[in-house]
Amino acid sequence: MLRVFREPDGTWSSDRYGMGVTPRWRDGPKRADSIEEFEDEVADRLAILLLVDPGVSLDNVGRRINNDIFWLFYEVEAEAD
Repeated sequence: MLRVFREPDGTWSSDRYGMGVTPRWRDGPKRADSIEEFEDEVADRLAILLLVDPGVSLDNVGRRINNDIFWLFYEVEAEAD
């Protein structure tokens, strides 16, 4: 999971550290002027979540907590037997 939030000045921040953050999301930008500055996967998920109401979760995308806080879900693909 990755927590991303919109600051009062309209910029974006991401919480890249902490338990539950997939290693592939740890090295991206921590601050951005727009979501397009984040890596494509993060920007795409944020763009989708901006279209839903607060409190809505979308499988394999994330959850919009409120107007300014978003949780992006990292789905681990099941291994083939």
